Amino acid sequence: MFQDNILLTIIDEYAFYNSKDYIEVFETLNTNLSDSNTIFSILRQFQNLRRISMHNDRLTNIPDYAFNHTNLINIWFGLENRRTNQPIKSIGQYAFYNVPNLRFLRIFSPYLIQINKYSFAQHIRLSSNTTLGIYIGGQLLNSTSFPLTSLSRFRNRRIYLRL
Repeated sequence: MFQDNILLTIIDEYAFYNSKDYIEVFETLNTNLSDSNTIFSILRQFQNLRRISMHNDRLTNIPDYAFNHTNLINIWFGLENRRTNQPIKSIGQYAFYNVPNLRFLRIFSPYLIQINKYSFAQHIRLSSNTTLGIYIGGQLLNSTSFPLTSLSRFRNRRIYLRL
């Protein structure tokens, strides 16, 4: 966990290369990490990742095809209060495309304005009985933030959606 380090602005893309197969949890709190491309490139290396929790950093977007983790269960970006939000403005295409075991996704950002049409599209049809809970919050979200069908591409997956 990287916590309370405002001097942390970047992590080298290969910093965890020798331990990438053993990392199951990635957490940050109160850092100045802002390079979404590098952060998500690092996260893609962790094939056994089960939980991501990032709060009060400086990430402004979740890029296209951000997550490709079959073991990932929980993703947290920010909480409801101002102290631990994430300044995410947009969620890219197919960001959560290949996360078949994801059970909980929480994104709170006071700056979130755009969720792309295919942000939540699923790669495969699931025959699982587990429900995916999605909590999305932000003061700037409105009806134009969600293109038509952007919240209907879950295939057969049961979804609990809270906006």
